[in-house]
Amino acid sequence: MSEVAGAGPVRDEDAFDVERVSVWLRENASGEAGLDGGPEVQQFVGGASNLTYLLRYAGGPASGGRDVILRREVPPELGLSRGDVNALCRTAIDTLVALHEVDVAAAGLAELDRGAGYVHRQVEGWCGRYRRARTDDVGDFEATMAWIVAHEPVDRPHVLIHNDFRFDNLVLDPADPTRIVGVLDWEMATVGDPLMDLGAALAYWVQADDHPAFLAVRRQPTHAPGMLTRAEVVERYCAARDLEVTPQQWRFYDVFGCFRLAVIAQQIYYRFHEGQTSNRAYGEFREVVRFLDAHCAGLISDS
Repeated sequence: MSEVAGAGPVRDEDAFDVERVSVWLRENASGEAGLDGGPEVQQFVGGASNLTYLLRYAGGPASGGRDVILRREVPPELGLSRGDVNALCRTAIDTLVALHEVDVAAAGLAELDRGAGYVHRQVEGWCGRYRRARTDDVGDFEATMAWIVAHEPVDRPHVLIHNDFRFDNLVLDPADPTRIVGVLDWEMATVGDPLMDLGAALAYWVQADDHPAFLAVRRQPTHAPGMLTRAEVVERYCAARDLEVTPQQWRFYDVFGCFRLAVIAQQIYYRFHEGQTSNRAYGEFREVVRFLDAHCAGLISDS
């Protein structure tokens, strides 16, 4: 079997009952899945909210080559020019636009919509999560949370939202890496305000002129030559969906997206702080939280 980028041996602490999972897969997979026998099991080193594994069966579909999913850098072997990177970037934004244009009712997903008040529920929920996960070695974010509550907008018309849209959840076509053939990681997908989804996506969008500390913790190559800036992403998205959003209105989604990312990072760090995992990489998320604390304060002070 071909190598899959980012996959390696399973850590001892993260081992699971492979046979039990295999039985469940054979009983629940549809069609001719080729799941006979035991799988080769590897663990992806990326991702921290949930453990992620690769199970490959000898009778499964043959791989057409190494998967191409972008991580921190654009791999040189892809041979992408600045223009190619720009084309890929625009395609990624257009993919999010297309996702937000899905007819939710026709897709049978209307039940995911909990009705009016999506933004309020998100604000209330993420503020509560941070307070519960806070440790004594990070800031309290109370000033940021108070600003978010004070500037909470009414919902825009609801759409299908991914809630974790970024390059390492996009599958590129190996034959044409400027083309996106799949979107992964739908565990947080729901129906709600599209600008909340865009704000969450741009919290991960580290651009070339950002602070070195921000560049150091990036998870995708949005700093690469040819990538759009965050402002250009917002402009392209809003033009494609015919939305009018002033810089003052966008500030809320910008701040909330960064705060939400800080909460995610703190929840991960909390597990390390409380001894729930020995993975040292989780300990590094404290500095991410501290940086985002200062970053949110800076965004608010500029408003």
